[in-house]
Amino acid sequence: MNTKVHSFPSNIIAGIFNFHEEKYFELDESEREVVKHAPSVKF
Repeated sequence: MNTKVHSFPSNIIAGIFNFHEEKYFELDESEREVVKHAPSVKF
């Protein structure tokens, strides 16, 4: 999404609708360990 805010012609639309660059989503190392393994699912 951040690339689209800076690329023509998307930057014109982004400016009209007041879109701006956002920080990327990041996890701490402890949070990464939790989501590193897929949960087990039984049907």
